[in-house]
Amino acid sequence: MDDSKASDKQIFKATSFLGGVQVIAVILGFIRSKMIAQFIGPEGMGIAAIYLSIINMVITVTSMGLGFSAVRDVSQASESGDVKKLSEIILVFSRWILVSSIAGALVMVIFSGQFSAFNFNDNLHIWPIIALSSVLFLNTQNLSNVSILQGTRRFKDLAKGTIAGSASGLLLTLPLYYFFRTDGIVPALILAALCTWAVNFYFAKKQKVVKVKISYKESYYKGIDMAKIGFVSMLGSAIGAICILVMNAYIQRRGGEIDVGYYQAGMALTTQYVGLLFAAMGTEYYPRLIAIHKDNDKVRKVVNKQSLMVLLIAAPLLCVLIILVPLAIRILYTKEFLYIIDCTRWIALGMFLKVVSFALGYVSFAKGDKKFFFFVEGLACNLILLTFNVLGYTFWGLEGLGISFLAGYTSYLLLLYVVTSRRYDFRYDKYFLKFGLFQFALCLGVFLIIKFLGDSVLSYALGFILCAISGIISLRELDKMVGLKSILSKFKR
Repeated sequence: MDDSKASDKQIFKATSFLGGVQVIAVILGFIRSKMIAQFIGPEGMGIAAIYLSIINMVITVTSMGLGFSAVRDVSQASESGDVKKLSEIILVFSRWILVSSIAGALVMVIFSGQFSAFNFNDNLHIWPIIALSSVLFLNTQNLSNVSILQGTRRFKDLAKGTIAGSASGLLLTLPLYYFFRTDGIVPALILAALCTWAVNFYFAKKQKVVKVKISYKESYYKGIDMAKIGFVSMLGSAIGAICILVMNAYIQRRGGEIDVGYYQAGMALTTQYVGLLFAAMGTEYYPRLIAIHKDNDKVRKVVNKQSLMVLLIAAPLLCVLIILVPLAIRILYTKEFLYIIDCTRWIALGMFLKVVSFALGYVSFAKGDKKFFFFVEGLACNLILLTFNVLGYTFWGLEGLGISFLAGYTSYLLLLYVVTSRRYDFRYDKYFLKFGLFQFALCLGVFLIIKFLGDSVLSYALGFILCAISGIISLRELDKMVGLKSILSKFKR
């Protein structure tokens, strides 16, 4: 087997393994969404989404991007085989995370009144927000666990943690939603965060380390570099979190918690559907990119291969989703959510471009290019998406949010590609462009057929023909790249 095919096979195995694990997590997520939709409806989902956007925004700021930068340092120390160095990094990182956890919880408590007024336009949510400071504390602490598992490439333990955390959270929180309805939102979020933290803490503590003595003063200075890299990541991510917070508040003011719930349901449906690919890239692809970040030729090859791999997997799935959105909503939510059919179809089409841009977006951060990451990924990307979202919702309501998702990621991908190609001598190869453009044309074809012919037997028949073409092409190319038939044959034995 030549090096190229071996590399392709490695990418596919990592993506399929991690993605396979995520399938279980996604199924559990779908079950959770179905039950929550039944028990608290779109308004309750909207309230929960606003709470989570507050938590995520504060975490992003107070964690200073330490999770991302720690993966880089832990990965490099792990690859070197220096257990003492790895132990020092883990200890320093854990101390910094503890401080940021406490700081974040205090911010939630101190500014609970302001958060309630801005996001809900009242003061009725102050105490729930104060209670949710515990979720922020646990989620920030969990960054330490996940970063250690990811940086040391212990993907099996990370997978076990993902499944166990999702399953335990599902079993323990559903009774709260069932008995207390919207009043169960806050305790359910706290319990889910506790489950996730506990499971990942258990696996992270299995990491082999040696006892090292580092004073808190030394921890401060040793963690400065980690914080500097993370600070830029934090700024970029904070802008994104603030934009989400602002958008949710804007929707809440114009359409209430119900519209927020509808929008989040549409986003969740499409994101969970292809979320396994994003999870695989974030877990395995990023550390692999770090290892070769200084060599632009290798970076170009890895990004092209990763982009093509996820595109070939995602394209047929998105084609099917565009057709079956009404059925998916009936199965995963309730009839009340059929209102989001058009919005969700636009999002599914835009998700194709997000999948493509995701692999390319990691390049600047893997290279430690702070300015690029901040101005392009942090500032430009999020402002583009926020602008399109505000315009879309203002003029076309919920469907406009779907249209804005497509328009936003079209603009973002073009900007990202132009700047990355100039800065790092990157370009998509002809092989990727050939299949990328063709698969997008098929997805667009399915979308247009359903859009203009409506949900009819004819439109479904034509749509599934295009889905079949997309699937056949993907299977054929994946077989060429990784020997898919031989891999699948092993499962039959």
